[in-house]
Amino acid sequence: MNPSGLSAIKALQDEDTFDVVRVCERCERVGGIWHYDPTPDPFPSPNSPLDAFDSTLSSLPSFTPPLPETTTARTGIDTHRDSNVGAQAMAFMHTPFPDTNSAASIKQLSPANASRPVAVVTNYIENLFWPYLNLVSMSTTVERVEKIGARWKLTMRQSSPLHRGNPQDYG
Repeated sequence: MNPSGLSAIKALQDEDTFDVVRVCERCERVGGIWHYDPTPDPFPSPNSPLDAFDSTLSSLPSFTPPLPETTTARTGIDTHRDSNVGAQAMAFMHTPFPDTNSAASIKQLSPANASRPVAVVTNYIENLFWPYLNLVSMSTTVERVEKIGARWKLTMRQSSPLHRGNPQDYG
């Protein structure tokens, strides 16, 4: 869940129109691209197939063997870098970024430069999400959305729960 997800969840909650606000995040934590992933993405070939709907989810709810990792959930962020967008441009109006810079950016740019270290950006996002975490289902992918009459049917997959001591997906 990235900063735009935070904007959406805050707007939905503040609107006070819906009985239930629930947001699904396929990763295990908020932060989007600002979380370091030590495993690099494989470079896909032009003929790589797109992910298809998993037909094992046709009889729900059920436990199924875990799907292979979705490599599109990985990030390319480097923990030793600074943002290339200024703190004022990235900040939400209600909460400014902390005035914390890395030693490298201070040396290269100045003590008052607008960039921020990745860890500062990650902490900023996590702190802003704190009041809304009860509305987020982590490690949950929306597999399918169907409108049936006036109602919506959602098929979701929750990764990594243990069932009888073994990792399973739950849909």
